[in-house]
Amino acid sequence: MPWTAAPLYRQPLSLAARCIAGKINRPDSTETEFSLAVKIKVWHKQFLRFCVVGVASTSAYLIASTILLVGFDKSLIVANLGGFFAAAIISYLGNALWSFETTGEARSFLKFLVLCAVVFVTSVVISNWVTRTGLPQYYGILLTAGIIPFISFGLQKLWVFQK
Repeated sequence: MPWTAAPLYRQPLSLAARCIAGKINRPDSTETEFSLAVKIKVWHKQFLRFCVVGVASTSAYLIASTILLVGFDKSLIVANLGGFFAAAIISYLGNALWSFETTGEARSFLKFLVLCAVVFVTSVVISNWVTRTGLPQYYGILLTAGIIPFISFGLQKLWVFQK
């Protein structure tokens, strides 16, 4: 059937418009497809916000650790710990309140701390594997940077900030 430029009122309603207008009132494959499309859109929005928060928390880490190392002449370990805590606070609050639009609660904060431990152990495992296989050291950084955000997002979405 060739395409024709029919007036808009003769065009079939989009799936979203049919749902809003109440044209879909029983579960069927079309409604399921709409539900899946909405879920994908929500996950996409949350992931983009998660990335923005990640950039902000990384920036906080860099600034705090540099200030401690250079400005206050602290050791590298103290500077890294200070930067880590600054980044963790930004990450928790940003993701709780903005990315996943939940309230910051003690229970989710404890889950977030467990997530931090899981992420740390995962990065150590990746680093160890890269070292044992004889790959260039920077591969460990690239693999960690490529894998950790997805693990972190998934665990935050499905466990830490689950509604």
